[in-house]
Amino acid sequence: MKNIYSLLFIGVVLFLFINAVIIKEKDPLNKRIFETKLLEIKEGQTNIKPKADELEFKDGKVFSNVLNEKLSYKWMKYTINKDSTFIDSKEKENQYFEVQVDYVDENDQTMVMICKIDNETITGEIKISKKEKLKKKFTFNGTEKLKKGKSSSE
Repeated sequence: MKNIYSLLFIGVVLFLFINAVIIKEKDPLNKRIFETKLLEIKEGQTNIKPKADELEFKDGKVFSNVLNEKLSYKWMKYTINKDSTFIDSKEKENQYFEVQVDYVDENDQTMVMICKIDNETITGEIKISKKEKLKKKFTFNGTEKLKKGKSSSE
């Protein structure tokens, strides 16, 4: 009987290890940070200055400094709708992702963020609505923040 509990314990520990380490690493956006310019689209207004932002992807969630400051949005779960890796004509590996965030806040506002990531470049759109009426709309674009010790040629 003691052997069964020992095997069960080892099985549970092994399962937790595989789940925590191996499966989490399958997220290709994990620990990537993008420096972006976020532009609020307002009807009838031109010459709106974009706001600097950072989008950080980590453990299946994304965080935006501006959305946190303006709307108190914390870490939000995202879904990768498209994950494509291909080799271009110059024999360089390219990665392309389409990511979607669906989030409902405590005020029953729905935020939908659509991101397109092409290697180190990100573009996207954010729509915030309440009862299917558009309240705010943003567009953004930017590039991946270089990690310390890496050059842009790597």
